Amino acid sequence: ALPTFRHTGSGLLLMSGPPPILTPMASPVIHGPGRGLLSDGTVERPRSASLHAMVDQLSTALHLLTAAYEQAQVRLDRRRHSFQLGLQDTVAINGQQADVTYLDVGGTGFHVGAHVLQRKGDHFLSALASHPFGSEAEEEDGYVFLDRDSACFGSVLRYLRGDETDLSCPTMRRALWREARFYSLLELCGLAQPQACVFAIGGRGARGSFVHSLEVYWPRTGRWIRTALPIPEGRSRFGCCSHEGRILIAGGMGNASVDAYDPCSGRWTHVANLPCSLHSCCLHALDGRLFVIGGVAPDGPSHGVFAWDL
Repeated sequence: ALPTFRHTGSGLLLMSGPPPILTPMASPVIHGPGRGLLSDGTVERPRSASLHAMVDQLSTALHLLTAAYEQAQVRLDRRRHSFQLGLQDTVAINGQQADVTYLDVGGTGFHVGAHVLQRKGDHFLSALASHPFGSEAEEEDGYVFLDRDSACFGSVLRYLRGDETDLSCPTMRRALWREARFYSLLELCGLAQPQACVFAIGGRGARGSFVHSLEVYWPRTGRWIRTALPIPEGRSRFGCCSHEGRILIAGGMGNASVDAYDPCSGRWTHVANLPCSLHSCCLHALDGRLFVIGGVAPDGPSHGVFAWDL
């Protein structure tokens, strides 16, 4: 058999054997714009719609990622700013720590600036804060132990800082005077020495209303000090006396209450009630008893005498 020749478009192709059997390729049949029928009978999906949907999804995801990144960047900037502020505070505190003296006063720790201890001239604490020599009392943790009254040491520090020192309590006053002598704080010794003081309690204000104030005047310093806790209610023309360091008041205009003030605790306590409101009465403590004498009752002058055990 002669060989069969096929035309390839650029020459002749020599092939041996019988001519091959050619099977036509499946080609889509167009059933509208962009659609075709595949060999298995299904309709081809347009590629342009799928690509658009994928692009939309990627764009949405990219937008969400960008927004999340910007929010994270804002939070990071805030934390970085807070860190910088904290770092500045830490540096400032570390700088101040170099000027701090650590004291263990009677088992209570105090951190005090050396510049505070060095006020008020030459004394025990100013010498301690100057560190001219090593202290044998210094413990391993850096504290200097002082076997003194820790309850009074806070008042000593307030005095050194220039703040008001409350000397209204006789017990605390004597203890503070004792501590001031030990620390050689001569001015504080003079202030804490037992001395008379004047209490101004209640009365009428400029507009005629009853006032609640309780103030103390110290003749040695020439200063008035207003106590933190006033009388329970404003009153005027009441009886008043002192007993064992406490101040007792009774009655007043439109008032029948008997109350006591303790300068050590700074608190008022209710003692008793009079049978009726009584003002301009006389109050006296004697042999552990409180006497309320005379005064003016709602129906006129009173001739009564009332007594309570204290």
